[in-house]
Amino acid sequence: RDRGGDWSSDVCSSDLAEFQAQAPVVYDWLDKHDHFAVFLQVVSIARLTSTRGIGLICRYATRGYLNYINILINSVNNKRELSYGLPYAAGGGHLEVVQRLLDAKANVNATVTYRGQTALQAAAAGGYLEVVQRLLDAKADVNDAAAADRGETALQAAAAGGHLEVVQRLLNAKADVNAAAGYGGQTALQAAARSEERRVG
Repeated sequence: RDRGGDWSSDVCSSDLAEFQAQAPVVYDWLDKHDHFAVFLQVVSIARLTSTRGIGLICRYATRGYLNYINILINSVNNKRELSYGLPYAAGGGHLEVVQRLLDAKANVNATVTYRGQTALQAAAAGGYLEVVQRLLDAKADVNDAAAADRGETALQAAAAGGHLEVVQRLLNAKADVNAAAGYGGQTALQAAARSEERRVG
């Protein structure tokens, strides 16, 4: 039922059975809007399935919404679901969200995005030095293999983006300059050369 407007009155006045019947529509509405009051009502009443929980974690980690992530950390059924959000938060440079997910025991080396990136690879690609440092402090694998299809190691990703400070930090952490790239990808040296060509040209 789309009554067009704020869902909060529906959620607050519904009994649990009615709300559970409405839940798919409510989740669809939440996926298109950022409304914290409604969000709080949903997670306090609904039973978050694994798929729904992961979807919300990825959504709000991508946006860097720490208040939403704090609620979800206490609402998901399996703490491993939090690992799905870590690469998205890292890829957006959202240091506070990354820290909160790590504190909640998200797996720092999980490869759960559709690109097969780890959090470190995502942060390196974006040039987010502080996030890279925090992940390394949390024992992220600096030489985690590139995804099979056009994937990049953290060093390759940083080099491709021309992020020199990140490159240096990864080298200091013993990143492998000669690591193989994913299919169709580039080694770190090739990526750095391409980046320089784009900058000059």
